Amino acid sequence: MTGTSLSKIFDLKGYILDRVEYPDDKEIMLCCHLKRKTMRFKSQSSNAICAQRKRKIKHQVFEGRLVWISVTQRRFYFCKSDNRLWEKLPNVALKKQTTESYRRNSIIALKNSTYSYSSQQRLASPMFSSRLVDSLPELKFYWPKEIGKIGFDGKNIGKRKNMFTLTNLDEKKLISALPPMSQKELIEAIKTNVPLERRSAVKESCIDMDRFMLSVVGQCFPNAEVVIDQFHVIQAAIRNLDAFRLRIQKMQGVNLNFLKHLLAKSPFELDKHERKLLERTFEKIPKLKLCYEIIQELRKVYRQKDIKAARECLESAKRLCRESKIPDMLELAGMLRRWNEEILNYHLSKTTNAFTEGIHNRFETIKRNHFGVRNYARFVKRLMYIFLPAAVFMNLLSKVVG
Repeated sequence: MTGTSLSKIFDLKGYILDRVEYPDDKEIMLCCHLKRKTMRFKSQSSNAICAQRKRKIKHQVFEGRLVWISVTQRRFYFCKSDNRLWEKLPNVALKKQTTESYRRNSIIALKNSTYSYSSQQRLASPMFSSRLVDSLPELKFYWPKEIGKIGFDGKNIGKRKNMFTLTNLDEKKLISALPPMSQKELIEAIKTNVPLERRSAVKESCIDMDRFMLSVVGQCFPNAEVVIDQFHVIQAAIRNLDAFRLRIQKMQGVNLNFLKHLLAKSPFELDKHERKLLERTFEKIPKLKLCYEIIQELRKVYRQKDIKAARECLESAKRLCRESKIPDMLELAGMLRRWNEEILNYHLSKTTNAFTEGIHNRFETIKRNHFGVRNYARFVKRLMYIFLPAAVFMNLLSKVVG
């Protein structure tokens, strides 16, 4: 392979490659010299070299090996001003022992690795990767154009702290990841960073059953219809059903733990053995069967083709809850009554928060890999850069390195 080809592979702009050395199986040394013969300073030019020093600079990680640049840096003497200055090395910022390519690639690597692993791969200190994230410019919102449907949800990150996530459900992209803050601070952050015309363009906002979120959406997105995510509605109903199961188990002194996952399934998901097991249990405990049928009636709301049929199914589920006179089902009926219109708004355009929940799974993976979250600002900043479109990410990155 020619020196020109190697220079392109290793991005050696401003350097001329002399030879490649392999000190060990973990490192590659690129021995280079500089193209220019002179140095300019305040309209002066000098080729008088008064000192030299050997520089060894971290440049890249290539196929699991750390790539170094070895180059001689010269000190030029300017006789008119009596100055002695070290020449600037291409791709190397002042007082840095790494190239801009090294820093850029290190930040890109953090998209799919932990801080400790990234630092280990680059033979850097454990705090190197953390400081790289801190050096990134703050990007609170990525909202380049009008959006019709958004997802809005909170995610617990420990110590009773919730971070907040805004997503673009039209294009399945992250808008913002915000650190823990009060409702007033959250509303102020959205209003400050997102112009009113873009907030007014939002027609639907998908949330879970949380009055905190409902209040924020009402104040920040004046034209948005609130849609309750169907997953949270069904899960809330299943929790009420499970609470009734536990009470029966305690009162009758029987073990019904094997029913927990079966009761959470719809009849279409049950196999032959599971169906028979449920039928035998329902024969012994008829009220448990009634609660199960209420959940299935609630599931039908989301299988209807239009909002009129869905409203009939929802009313039927609430009526069955009231007729059952079971405290847990009465509580479910109250919840369905309070969120009646927001649940039915699902049929406006079948909006769900599945994409937002998927992002939360990624958050959880990153949190586990780092054994929790200690610096909330750094965590949300890293999340924003992980989910940014590649072109936007590289454009912002070009402003950071150096």
